[in-house]
Amino acid sequence: MWLDLWVRITGFTTPCDEIRVFINQYSNHLLQRICDYLRKELKVPKYSEMFDDTEVFNRETEAIFFEKPELEAKLNKVKTLTEKVTSICESDPHVKVSFAVFESFKQLAKSSVK
Repeated sequence: MWLDLWVRITGFTTPCDEIRVFINQYSNHLLQRICDYLRKELKVPKYSEMFDDTEVFNRETEAIFFEKPELEAKLNKVKTLTEKVTSICESDPHVKVSFAVFESFKQLAKSSVK
């Protein structure tokens, strides 16, 4: 699965040149894959159908986690990945991603899973 690949790639203590290049070239694609994955798993409606009621949103979210008990572990893996990518981008001057991509990873890394 794409997620496992990225977790392995970002799992090195010190990124080598190949990993830097990989992150530089594919971070935007990774971000898009994460967003698509989250929309699918969390059943996020289209913009025109956004939740108007926070209570309904909370109930629907609880139901999703109840129906899919394995979802929390998967989302924790995504969170770990976004934290690692954010950390690499912040600490390695050779990793260059767009500001929007970096900020998106940073926001995902700081978000709670549930």
